[in-house]
Amino acid sequence: MINMLFNYNWKVREEWFEWCEKIPHEELTKERIGGMKSFLHTLFHVIDCEQIWVHQMLGKPVIKKDIQTIQSLQEVKEYARTIIGRLY
Repeated sequence: MINMLFNYNWKVREEWFEWCEKIPHEELTKERIGGMKSFLHTLFHVIDCEQIWVHQMLGKPVIKKDIQTIQSLQEVKEYARTIIGRLY
C-alpha cells in the first residue's frame, strides 16, 4: 500500500515538473505569500520533507540540503532523482 502512495506522489511530482517547465524562471522564483515564498522553493520543500520522512522511516541517513542553494528547476529535479535513486 505504501509503495502505491509513493508511486502516486512521484507520478504527480513529474506532472508538477512538466507544469513548471512551461513557467518562466522569474515566475517560479518570484516571491509570494505563503509556502516557502516561491513555487520553486515550495516544490523543493515538499520533496525534501518526503525524503526526510522516508529516510527516517527506513533508518537511513537524511540528506541535508539548504533550500537557499536551490536556484533552478533542474536542481530540484536532480535532487528528487537523487532521493529516488537512494531508496531503490
